[in-house]
Amino acid sequence: MRNFQQPVAYAEDLPNALAKGSTIVVSGFIHPDCSRFAINLTSPNKSGDVDIPLHFNPRLDRHYIVRNSRKRGRWDEEETASAVKSNLERNKNFEVVVFVATEEFLISVNGVHFCGFSFRFPLNTCKRLEIEGLVDVSRVSFKNWSSYPEDNPERIPRIEFAKQDEEAVTSQILALPYTGNLPEGFEEGWQLEISGRIKLLPHSFYINLQDGAQLWPHPIIFLHLNPRFNTSAGENVFIRNARYGDQWGPEERTRMFPFTPGSPFTIAIRRGFDRLSIWVDGQLSGEFKIEGQLTGINTVYIQGDIVLYEIFMHKKYVEFNK
Repeated sequence: MRNFQQPVAYAEDLPNALAKGSTIVVSGFIHPDCSRFAINLTSPNKSGDVDIPLHFNPRLDRHYIVRNSRKRGRWDEEETASAVKSNLERNKNFEVVVFVATEEFLISVNGVHFCGFSFRFPLNTCKRLEIEGLVDVSRVSFKNWSSYPEDNPERIPRIEFAKQDEEAVTSQILALPYTGNLPEGFEEGWQLEISGRIKLLPHSFYINLQDGAQLWPHPIIFLHLNPRFNTSAGENVFIRNARYGDQWGPEERTRMFPFTPGSPFTIAIRRGFDRLSIWVDGQLSGEFKIEGQLTGINTVYIQGDIVLYEIFMHKKYVEFNK
């Protein structure tokens, strides 16, 4: 049964059928005594009840967000995992964006991508938007975006060039997930340097060199570096790969695993003519040959179980600190 204890803050039919690129932007204010609220895409069913293809339910008293669906009065399996923490707070304004991608909803909260939620119903069954809870809805916009997040270069920080004799500054911490723009690309003979620290109980982290900062359509990923700690086989593995279109290439694995939980690291990526070489703490970890042109690298994306200190570009190969 539906929860009638939650006041209805907004309820309107969708102006158009949902399709790839459809975007719903909900803006409002969260009351000081709000413990939870819900943004639902609903669908009438034959029994006279209402199905819920998407239930987005921030639990402010527990600091997490539930995603779920409901069919014929029965809730399906909840999803709560996210790579980022919820930034919704009582007594503050909020903005939630629901974007329709190829096989899932992509959802951002206050300008930060929060999660995906795979379609559990056909899109054409979504007929109505309902918002329940102690929130004031100030604006609901229905748009069509060609990419997600909406292209806004001003929001993406530039990765600067290292100054000569510049010392590393490790007191700074860069927020994850990190997206950085390479305004002049990544030319042959240049070196990208990334410094950070592995968390104490890591699962994995990854670094992408890619074309574009969007999550959808999926960008070309020229290099995907993915250290994985204590996998199901009980091993640590360091994976290299690339993605063109909708397909990942064959994985390459390095025998040497140069990362230790709780320890600092420096990764240097050097660009050659047709390949990228990966160095960790001054030691060559491997090379990755690139298919086709390397001219499209303009974005660095980093996510996972690390603390990220700094990232910068050198216009030449530089010696490693010993």
